[in-house]
Amino acid sequence: MRYGPTLSSAAEFSREGKLEEWVLRYLGSEDGHNQPFAQGLRQEPRVYLGPYLLPVGWLERCSGPEPDIEFPAHPMDFENRVRAMEEFLSSGRELPPVIVNVTGGRLVVNDGNHRVVAYERLGHETCWAILWATMGEESQTMEEWAGTHIKSGGFGMISTKPEKEQESGEKG
Repeated sequence: MRYGPTLSSAAEFSREGKLEEWVLRYLGSEDGHNQPFAQGLRQEPRVYLGPYLLPVGWLERCSGPEPDIEFPAHPMDFENRVRAMEEFLSSGRELPPVIVNVTGGRLVVNDGNHRVVAYERLGHETCWAILWATMGEESQTMEEWAGTHIKSGGFGMISTKPEKEQESGEKG
């Protein structure tokens, strides 16, 4: 099993029961650029599910240029990163799943805010996400939520490759 900053790699780690390892490696690497988040996740036991294909409209960003957002970003810097993600997506290359905290009935994007905006702008209705929650009541609620909303909504865990590759028969 090889680590890579891709959906395929995250799915492989998930199938092997090592999704947490993938998340922490991704966030702590040059690919994820989110070492503080990785360190925060290590502070308490967490539960990770996915990757799941979720409607982009279900996701709530926590970072961006909006003045009332939890983690404000400089508008020009944010826009430049979103444009880079749009170019990456338009080229057909594989992005890592966004990392989403399921808390209080909300799906909060902790890593992947630029990707979510890029998906929206390019007209994507869904994106791949890894869900996480703190062990205990929050994780039990997340697992119940996922069982109700994701499986019954026709979305689910991927088998080996993104849907686009499975349909075209490409090898990843």
